[in-house]
Amino acid sequence: MKNKAIILRADFLWDGILDKMIPHGAVLLEHGIIQAVGAEREITRLPHDQVIDYPGGTILPGLIDCHTHLSMDPLLDNYLDHMADPVPVLTIRAIRMMKRDLQTGVTTCRCCGDKELLDVACRDAVVTGQITGPHLLVATRGIRAPHGHGFVGYPFDGIDSIRNAIRENAEAGADFIKIYITGTLRGDGSLPSFLSRDQIRTAIEEAHKAGLRIGAHCVGGIGLDWAMELGLDTLEHGYHISDKQIEYPNGFLYNEIQFFKIIEDLL
Repeated sequence: MKNKAIILRADFLWDGILDKMIPHGAVLLEHGIIQAVGAEREITRLPHDQVIDYPGGTILPGLIDCHTHLSMDPLLDNYLDHMADPVPVLTIRAIRMMKRDLQTGVTTCRCCGDKELLDVACRDAVVTGQITGPHLLVATRGIRAPHGHGFVGYPFDGIDSIRNAIRENAEAGADFIKIYITGTLRGDGSLPSFLSRDQIRTAIEEAHKAGLRIGAHCVGGIGLDWAMELGLDTLEHGYHISDKQIEYPNGFLYNEIQFFKIIEDLL
């Protein structure tokens, strides 16, 4: 199929640029690469070998899931507890989830941590054609404090331990680094940082030394203040972020152009 010129045709097409659908749209693929996008009447004039119809369907660019965990299935009862399942079970689940993502139009997933480097194995298996799934950007092991939050993370205690974990993740093939700074609000309304300022600094500096960006599970509080001051690249979650933090001069999440530039660089 990749050696043919193929037209995909559907009732509607959205090209990701226009603010409206194109009725009766089509896409021309040649050698597996998109060559033309537009109205059916224009695309079908171009040389082609085959037409594939999707009646009642819509063609649109591949979707990007910017935060996922391959082996986490929210359709399971008590799905967070299932992250303690044996690694072979998690791997089988991850392969199933990847196929589900692809079938729903997600062609790129940013995996923010998984168990035992299974995300690296899945990413490489997709590249070599051994399994079916989206293009993957992976963080390998999530890094958390021993007493901290993170169902998908691993506990690392102290600055040296965190530094070594990041070096090991980078060597294992991480595309970026993921740390867990906070959990969520406690009953008394407090939001402590499970990582110290020095631990956050170490994580950010070590990731950047390896040429990797670093994201953090950090829903707000003093931990977010420290992370922004110290140069965190992306914020994963922000449920309890304050107005002052939103207006922080070097804020990252809220600059739409910068956010999509980060995704573009990762791709």
